Amino acid sequence: MPDKQKMKWHKKEGYTFLWRSTFSELGMQQKFFIKRFAELGDRETVPNDTQITGDVSYEQGYPYDYQRDQATDPFAKPIERTKLNALLHDITGVAQHYQMRGTPEWATKADSDGHPFPYTQCARVLYRAKETDHWAVYESLVDNNTVTPSDAEKWRRIMSAVASEEQAIAGTDNSVIMTPLRVAQMIAVSRREVGQIVFEPRTEVRPGYLKCNGALVSRTVYADLWDYAQISGVHPDRCRVASRKTRLLFLRRWGYYIPHSRSTRRVYSLLGRSARDR
Repeated sequence: MPDKQKMKWHKKEGYTFLWRSTFSELGMQQKFFIKRFAELGDRETVPNDTQITGDVSYEQGYPYDYQRDQATDPFAKPIERTKLNALLHDITGVAQHYQMRGTPEWATKADSDGHPFPYTQCARVLYRAKETDHWAVYESLVDNNTVTPSDAEKWRRIMSAVASEEQAIAGTDNSVIMTPLRVAQMIAVSRREVGQIVFEPRTEVRPGYLKCNGALVSRTVYADLWDYAQISGVHPDRCRVASRKTRLLFLRRWGYYIPHSRSTRRVYSLLGRSARDR
């Protein structure tokens, strides 16, 4: 019976219900298996198939011999303590796995009596190719699926991590997902062309952009920007050249505004090819 001092009765719309005073006191409504049953006990494996001896098995359970009167029937069998330990150990082990991981592990041939288990479409499993790999959740794409989850044609890895801005721009990482927010951000980025100048209040530039601070940049690394400089009317002779690097003179200053600091309160204006203090 729950502790009455911690419980409260309430009536609403003709229903009477009981709830605890604080959510933290509620806890789980079922047992959490920190340890499997008989974790350190002696256990005897229970076979899967029916036994001709009439012993317990997963297929048949406890046959009639276990119901016989042990005091009068010579065919009566006692409940074996070690087999019961093993049976409950198996059951609580499965429950513990679901409580801790939420998804069953992929069954090998050895786990399925020497035969590959046929997974149905949409079945999900935990899988890793090597013990040093991280576990990942995979979903079957077809029925009667007997191949390993590493087969990308019949299994799909379930992803939950959201792509960073850098990963979205690079477009090479296949282990993260694109959310509507990230897609919208990438669409906004894609609408900006090479050579376009963007003004925004930031202390660091976003991926794919450079500070307009007159720094030397490589023509090889920033080939698209160099091509733009030549075809946009900004002639090469109006760029400072040094060892195959170019200093483009669209903007010459990068301004910061720090409140309550008079020495850094500056407003910059564009005059000709440079930004000057006003």
